[in-house]
Amino acid sequence: MRRGRTRQQTHSGVGQRQNQPSATLRATGLILAFGAGLSTACTSVFVKLMKNELSFWEVTFYRGLMNTVLLYSYLSVKGRGNLLKDIDSKTFRSVMLRSVFFVSSVTMSFAVNQKIPLGDASALMGTSTVITGFLGIFILNEKWHLLEMLLGVLCWIGVVLISRPAFLMGDVEGAITDDDSGTRFFYNVLALCSACTTSLSFLFVRKIGSSIDVPRLVLASEFTSMVFCFSVLMYTQGSVTLPSEDILSYLPALSFTSTMVQVLMSASLRIEKAASAVVCRTAGYVMASFVLQTLVFHTLPELTSLAGAGLILASTALLSWKKLQTKTKQV
Repeated sequence: MRRGRTRQQTHSGVGQRQNQPSATLRATGLILAFGAGLSTACTSVFVKLMKNELSFWEVTFYRGLMNTVLLYSYLSVKGRGNLLKDIDSKTFRSVMLRSVFFVSSVTMSFAVNQKIPLGDASALMGTSTVITGFLGIFILNEKWHLLEMLLGVLCWIGVVLISRPAFLMGDVEGAITDDDSGTRFFYNVLALCSACTTSLSFLFVRKIGSSIDVPRLVLASEFTSMVFCFSVLMYTQGSVTLPSEDILSYLPALSFTSTMVQVLMSASLRIEKAASAVVCRTAGYVMASFVLQTLVFHTLPELTSLAGAGLILASTALLSWKKLQTKTKQV
């Protein structure tokens, strides 16, 4: 019996290795994820440009409206207008859960991008991998070893450097004063919550797999965000602000870049492992955000922000690499 099981496990391991994507295909997946990060940074720029006229709720609503129309038109032209075709109840529930996480992530990230510098926001929201690993201790009963704990500490040191609280940084230039520390703390926490929901959204894309095509998956999320934000706006202020001509020119660009984020990332997650794909997306997002913050808004990042972003990226990349190495040994 023991010998038979060993042979079966050996054949199973060989089969798993044979089913793994080629190096070229995996590289394509990583490039797609990096492109999703660049698109995310561009989306953040447009969100920030509209902050004086539209709230983050309204930006999310218009984004969902335009993307819903765009994607449904595409599916109708392709003859795939029946959105529920070949979708079982289990897949439908997973798609709806993924949509809820997606709406939460987008809404919180837009709020953060309108209130704090782009580079800081992107780095804080790039902690999703480390946060997911920490939550796995309680949710999945996973064990963290000493190296993983140290990487987690390294990541949170980066968060502190970006937050720059006055009670820790003292009179250091760029430290957040007591007057705005409460507001800053709130949006820092909101960025971390966005990181959590973003990670969960990506994990559900991986879980759903090929049960539903990418356009329909993205459409479900966009339609959910449109309906949710419209409901919130009607309840809180009774109307939706109509954008001016200047702001109206940003909306098509916002719609395009935000759609590309989902399309590129969804395509990447079907080729590459979630851990490495998220790292590439985070790297593209953080680097592009600091560059665009300087080029578009003419705001140089603080040295503490750059150092904090570097620590977050390094800890995220090392933690993901360790998890991938562990999974490879298990196979």
